[in-house]
Amino acid sequence: MALDGGLRDEAPGLVQAVGQMWTRIGVRTMVEAQPYATFIGRASRREAPAALLTWGNSTGEVSVLLNSVLRTPDRDAGHGPANRLLYSNAEMDRQLAAAQTEMDDARREDLLRRASLTALEDGMIVPLYLQNAIWAMRANLTYEARMDERNDPAAVRLIAARPAR
Repeated sequence: MALDGGLRDEAPGLVQAVGQMWTRIGVRTMVEAQPYATFIGRASRREAPAALLTWGNSTGEVSVLLNSVLRTPDRDAGHGPANRLLYSNAEMDRQLAAAQTEMDDARREDLLRRASLTALEDGMIVPLYLQNAIWAMRANLTYEARMDERNDPAAVRLIAARPAR
């Protein structure tokens, strides 16, 4: 099992724990934590039968993940550029294509939900957890976090001083 070096500090412990769980159920496992530059080359050559990866998404919509990581690769159309698994499911592709042209929010969400379930049912990816970012600061400051977890120092605001009692 290879480890995406782009993961945060807790990732080596997480991948070790997953490797130990697999070993307990009889899967021979060797864990290798690697810098991202090393990992991505090996992953692109499909040298890691399993890998722990993160995927950031600045839009908050699953279509970015589905199109990049799970859609049947088609370089000319821009589909599947990060599909290192060479996963292909015509039904998931159809659902995603329909969602990407659907203007009604509820129908698009339903199509994306169905496309996600189609891919998950195939077992090509196994979501382990959703990471939540935490920010802390002094009581007189406020910060509205970005959905993509990137830090934006310009968004830190001073809370107006309260009058003394």
